[in-house]
Amino acid sequence: MLKILRNYERKYGDNTIRQFISRWAPPNENDTEGYIAYVCQSVGINSRSVIDVNHKPTMTALVKAIIQMENGQQPYSDEIFTRAFEML
Repeated sequence: MLKILRNYERKYGDNTIRQFISRWAPPNENDTEGYIAYVCQSVGINSRSVIDVNHKPTMTALVKAIIQMENGQQPYSDEIFTRAFEML
């Protein structure tokens, strides 16, 4: 997920939660506005605030919120996210 969001920034210039989620969960298949609202509330960031994809704490919170939304749970430890960042 970290790699995907970084690619969204590089390829399309996406750098906000609104842009990331709109691309990841488009309205023709999802309740995109509800998804955006959930992620913003979880992360504590406005939907149009610019996200630094290299800022580990923000990206970890963002990915955790997306995982929770997609799976109904977020089972991964912080160590998993640390290792994921190291692999980028």
